[in-house]
Amino acid sequence: MRIHVQLLADDQPGFTQEAWDAAAARAGAGGSGHRVSIGRDNAAFAAAIGEAEALITAREALRCHLPLTAPALELIFLLHAGVDGLTPFDWLPPGVALLNNSGTHADKAGEYAAMAVLMLANHVPFFTSRQRAGVWERRQAATAAGRRVTIVGLGALGSGSARRLRLLGLHVTGVRTRAEPHPECDRVVAVGELDWVMQDTEFLVLACPLTEDTRELLDRRRIALLPRCAGVVNMRRGGLVEQDALLDALD
Repeated sequence: MRIHVQLLADDQPGFTQEAWDAAAARAGAGGSGHRVSIGRDNAAFAAAIGEAEALITAREALRCHLPLTAPALELIFLLHAGVDGLTPFDWLPPGVALLNNSGTHADKAGEYAAMAVLMLANHVPFFTSRQRAGVWERRQAATAAGRRVTIVGLGALGSGSARRLRLLGLHVTGVRTRAEPHPECDRVVAVGELDWVMQDTEFLVLACPLTEDTRELLDRRRIALLPRCAGVVNMRRGGLVEQDALLDALD
């Protein structure tokens, strides 16, 4: 298969021909026999797209080259899970499949959520700002084990986050459309009960996609429901949060 990888100039610096070849070798027979090019500018894209059967790219890089003129193209594979920035799909050539990367980042997302919650639990943002200001100021922190985290959205990112946080001993409440049990959560509630669990949440992790129903899910009213000094980790789109209200809460 003729494959072209198109990236932005400063994106994915580790995505090189050498990295591709190493990954292809690990894949065995499925990774061999392909002709692959990797481009980071308009010239590279123009040289490859006419014969490319598969295009691997990210949303921002793809948008730079729409509309597509790609007579041999059969599929577009996105490096990320979200496709909301590409709707509506009237730009997609007939017969071309659009694939996202849902699920691939679950383990990494779990590590990130664990890191972010531990940073908040141990006041790392506070100490970092004081360090930049050249100020020494003491602040006490409790261990994370036994504290309460609420994760909104239990897809790949939310599930990976729940798994890692439970390993650290946190009590995990999951929030999704229906209150069905989840193996990585201590309890699961429906999204209609979000206001109720917010009042008992020390760390809030937003891992749900951005839709019309979830836009500004964390609005001024819900921010006020959180306990004082609660931490918020947004792992998805900025539009999930009413930004001005969050800034006001930080003041």
